[in-house]
Amino acid sequence: MRQPRTKLLASRNFVQRVELSGLPTHSRRVASSMTPAFTPDSAVNQSVIVGSDIVSFTVGVSAARREAITNSALLAQLVANKRVPDSTEVEAWYQAYFDVLTHVGWVVQERGFSTFEASSRQADVAGAILSVAETIFGGAATTAYKVIKATLEGLQKMHEHSPWITLFERESHHANHARFQIALAHSGEKDDFLVSLMAFSLKASASFSQVLFFKYREREATLKHFSGSVSINDTLLMQISNDIKAKVENFTLGYVKALPDLA
Repeated sequence: MRQPRTKLLASRNFVQRVELSGLPTHSRRVASSMTPAFTPDSAVNQSVIVGSDIVSFTVGVSAARREAITNSALLAQLVANKRVPDSTEVEAWYQAYFDVLTHVGWVVQERGFSTFEASSRQADVAGAILSVAETIFGGAATTAYKVIKATLEGLQKMHEHSPWITLFERESHHANHARFQIALAHSGEKDDFLVSLMAFSLKASASFSQVLFFKYREREATLKHFSGSVSINDTLLMQISNDIKAKVENFTLGYVKALPDLA
């Protein structure tokens, strides 16, 4: 079934007209020497750094859907960067980010953030991510949780100056604050697919490094998060996927970097 024409035209017009913010031309030239951004493969679990997003896919999510999710996540970031250039305005940035996603087929019902309550006096950002993931995926034994865990473990083993860490830090982390997203696309019943989204904001009393593996004590920093399942209007997203791809194609080499096999 095709999307109602008025909604399709509105989404397509939004994508074509929206303004982006990104790397200077000379930085994109440096990025163009890197390995091609991402080759989606539905037969394997994959994870990819998309600016301040870590996007993962479980086996069975089609290559076309993987590409559409990756490109729409990038589009949302580039637009949010343009609309909210002040990196300290985290709430406004997320409002812009979610607004773009709703225009391209992501249905995010709840956007409220809550403070993460650590179970001990010292908190660990990666541990917080896994705690939230365990809750939304229904336990540590689920495939979805294991993919997120393997991705974080793979990143932790990387050198701090690896291209993946450098890209993620550049887009997510600014002095004593950070904002980043973890998304996982997994197959549902009846050939549909679902996206689970976790969004985080971190503000510390002093500058820090390695946002994903930052350890902090109580009162030294505040970690807030949003999490939930996102409905995807598959018909709409796939019909405008080429429009989104065309809009962001000059930025993908600078913002998208597929992670190595983490299995």
